[in-house]
Amino acid sequence: MMLPAFWNEAWTAALANHLWQSTAVTGIVWLLALSLRSNHARTRYWLWMIASVKYLIPFSLLISAGESLRALFATPIQRPALAAVMEQITLPFPQAAAPAAVTNAPMAQSAVSLPANLLLSILIAVWLCGFLVVVFSWLRGWLRIRASIRASSRMTLLAEVPVLCSPLLIEPGIFGIFRPVLLLPKANNHRLSPAQFSTIIAHEICHVRRRDNLTAAIHMVVEALFWFHPAVWWIKNRLLEEREQACDEAVLQSGNVADVYAESILNVCKFCIESPLACVAGVAGSDLKRRIVRIMTEKVARNLNLGRKLLAERFKLSFHRDKKELLVYALSTARTGPKLTRSVANSNQSPGLYLQDLGKLKANNATMHDFVDAMQYSVLDRPVLDRTGIAGRYAFTLNWTPDESQFRRWRALIPHSTGTKALPPLSVAIQEQLGLKFDSAMASAEILVIDHVEKPANGD
Repeated sequence: MMLPAFWNEAWTAALANHLWQSTAVTGIVWLLALSLRSNHARTRYWLWMIASVKYLIPFSLLISAGESLRALFATPIQRPALAAVMEQITLPFPQAAAPAAVTNAPMAQSAVSLPANLLLSILIAVWLCGFLVVVFSWLRGWLRIRASIRASSRMTLLAEVPVLCSPLLIEPGIFGIFRPVLLLPKANNHRLSPAQFSTIIAHEICHVRRRDNLTAAIHMVVEALFWFHPAVWWIKNRLLEEREQACDEAVLQSGNVADVYAESILNVCKFCIESPLACVAGVAGSDLKRRIVRIMTEKVARNLNLGRKLLAERFKLSFHRDKKELLVYALSTARTGPKLTRSVANSNQSPGLYLQDLGKLKANNATMHDFVDAMQYSVLDRPVLDRTGIAGRYAFTLNWTPDESQFRRWRALIPHSTGTKALPPLSVAIQEQLGLKFDSAMASAEILVIDHVEKPANGD
């Protein structure tokens, strides 16, 4: 029979065993990820990467090499029964020896080998076509990204990687593996508030620190080689979902506000198109609805090592969240009245506020709500309330000398140039330059309340 002879060839048996082993590892990883669904997404991400890398490691060939080395020994080695069972499970497609009748009938062997070779040629041609289609789609996406980078200009924003401003409506993303750059769309700079812009930068820097482009490129190789295997594309979706969730968790754990972060993602998805390459780590990705719900519920997963859980049990710790009156800043008009210049109607200037340096804020067509957001999420260490009652859009510049309590989230991202001219502190500058003032006030805010805690007993 042609088909049994074809599938008993050494290379076909090795390939079938390799695919079987890789599929089994994928199933095991799925079960582990399912059991760890309440833990950190980064743990599940690396589990799926193990499943991906397994497709590049042919254990069946290594086992065959071991069998060849074992045959060199003159004394036969008695294998345990468990080893024989494991070999039968991991190598369900053993290479069968050629029957003697075939060696005695060369004409029959030629009649069988011709259809087998034809089938082999067809399979190789089909695989090669699929391989080229996948590679061509990558190349097309890579050329689009390269064209966007060539048309981009360098931004003064200081981050862990160079920052480029693209004229195209492509989502913010990290391009490159060994020398990555952050690509930001020019349009989004005007559609995001400073607080939202800060969360987007934090998200992208998280991709850089995790080296997500490198791991995505590794799986792209797996996709090209095993494009015919459905599990490979399933792993791709799981990697994308866990990658974005891991960055979401990191952004929220760094102190960013959940609703501001969710709004920034929605604005990016509204005005920008998704990156054409999987190895360009961006903001969009996975199930957007589930992702926004997860961010807004602020379900930050617990640690895998159970250290915090053991600590809480040791001290009999219990807590809950509550509302409490806290000290905030209230923005109001000074006695001299506001010193703001109203923006010209139908102005070509794009609305927004821009931090040109630590202590240098420029506003174009900005509202008081925009200004309060910038102060609250980027500059000050307390919530800010707008009590000015000022409507409309204004253009202004605010220059001051920041103290150590200001710009805590931005000090690593914005270049700070020390000038020779001394500038007043914020409280003085905002009154002299804008005719506004900050006053301390009390407002309701969410806090963490400890209900019960005990001192550990001796010996604990």
